[in-house]
Amino acid sequence: MYTRLLALFLISFIIGLSACKKNNDAPTATFTSNLNIINTSADTVNFYLNGTRLNKNSNLYPSGASGYLVVPYGAQNFQIKKIFNPVTNTVQTLFSVPLTVDTSKYYSLFIAGETSASAFSTTDDLKADTTKNTCMVRFVNASPDAGDLKLTVNDTALYSNNVSFKSAGGFVMIKTSTKKKSIKVYQAGAGTYLTSDSVAFGANRLYTIYSKGMLKGTGNLSFGLGAMANL
Repeated sequence: MYTRLLALFLISFIIGLSACKKNNDAPTATFTSNLNIINTSADTVNFYLNGTRLNKNSNLYPSGASGYLVVPYGAQNFQIKKIFNPVTNTVQTLFSVPLTVDTSKYYSLFIAGETSASAFSTTDDLKADTTKNTCMVRFVNASPDAGDLKLTVNDTALYSNNVSFKSAGGFVMIKTSTKKKSIKVYQAGAGTYLTSDSVAFGANRLYTIYSKGMLKGTGNLSFGLGAMANL
């Protein structure tokens, strides 16, 4: 009888200890980062991580941007693929992009061609602008054959230095107004601009102006400027 009671006590103790451990398990921490994909190539593409498509709502068309997507932090390997081809019944993988992203930070990945050599990322320092009637603007050179470029806003250079391919200038504060501002891009040392546009900048926002396409490109690969709001 005593042996049976002792066995029952030990069984009850082990079950209780196991339940206690389960109840005290700490929740698994999930760390993430934020990634924006900008397509400055001539292809309509989709963006994958470990076989899972990230831009689920629509394809990423030329000059399109995904907006910031939540992705796992750390070293990741992303894939760029063309959209489904109904003629060949295939999805063509263009290339893979190894990218290491830190916790709770913001990054942009620019796709400027069909190979990994034309892809590059930027770290986006998204500090809120709280100064009245101002916004923050940066310029990114995403044109493989354009050389170093200079951006002007209302004919004033945004930076003292030119911006090379795969490079981004920092965010610069400019004044806003109710009128659109003229933006022009020049090759380094040139007196005539390559292309121009006009942009309405909202107060207390952060914007990226980027070159796209190629100087000798046609159609979706024609040289031009794009703009997006980061914040």
